[in-house]
Amino acid sequence: MFRRTSSTNQEFRRNARKRMRGYSFPEIAFAMVVGLVLSAIAVPMMQSTMRNYRFRSAVSDAAWAIRATRYQAIMKGYPYAITFNAQTNAYQVMNQPVGAVNMVNVGNPIPLAGSKVALSRDTTLEFRPNGLVLATQGQLSFAMSYEGKTKTLAVSRYGHVTITP
Repeated sequence: MFRRTSSTNQEFRRNARKRMRGYSFPEIAFAMVVGLVLSAIAVPMMQSTMRNYRFRSAVSDAAWAIRATRYQAIMKGYPYAITFNAQTNAYQVMNQPVGAVNMVNVGNPIPLAGSKVALSRDTTLEFRPNGLVLATQGQLSFAMSYEGKTKTLAVSRYGHVTITP
């Protein structure tokens, strides 16, 4: 069996202290450069992903609002309407209960997700209790734009919403 002498013990302790000192400056600098390069790549990708998410969210909100308003007209048995306002980038739901002469607002206008989303035109869609959809202002389709990207929402006469890039 190998036996340590006092000189080997001292040498072993000295080598152990050297090993426990930590990282050298070049190692730390290299790790920081790698981290900075990865950050420089990740930040623009993350910003692009967030822009795409905001736009998809706004388009999805508009499509959902159209479907939900049509559903309300069918379930309640009286006309409903939804107005998309291009100036405020918001929509307003209205209904005309039995015995009412005109459409009345249901709640407050709801802003579309994504503050910089632009609508192509003001559009009002009216939903009848039998499921029929009429465009009382504008057409049965409108475009939404956000930072150079555009999607068109088209509504069929019976409420099917189609989104095209």
